[in-house]
Amino acid sequence: MKKWLDLSNDKNMSKIFSRIPAWQEMMTQDLIKEIDGAHAYKRSIILTELCFRLNSDPDLFSFIKEQIVDKSNREEVFFGFIKVSWIPVMFILELNRPDLIDEVKSLVKLNWNKDEIEGLQHYVKKSFDISSW
Repeated sequence: MKKWLDLSNDKNMSKIFSRIPAWQEMMTQDLIKEIDGAHAYKRSIILTELCFRLNSDPDLFSFIKEQIVDKSNREEVFFGFIKVSWIPVMFILELNRPDLIDEVKSLVKLNWNKDEIEGLQHYVKKSFDISSW
């Protein structure tokens, strides 16, 4: 699987999303509280921060999965044509952990419609082949 971001180096992800230093220092539960009722752009930034914590806080994956299937995250565009729900999916693809990828693939297949999957496929096609989803 071709990588488009090297998450071992935060600088690469920062080219797409800026990490907010104050949020980097916040407790995970406080960030989760912040996401409720936040506008799409803020949710995308919070999800970015939470995804950076996945390796150190595996229990966070259940919350991330909820965000992937959340209807408003699947529908709302936060930048250009990129949907909020794409953020954690792209992060998990980049982490290249088959266990997480398999679970996300199942979630997407069960909860996203064909157009949603094709939109993400179009965006990541040069880096990842998710056409079988």
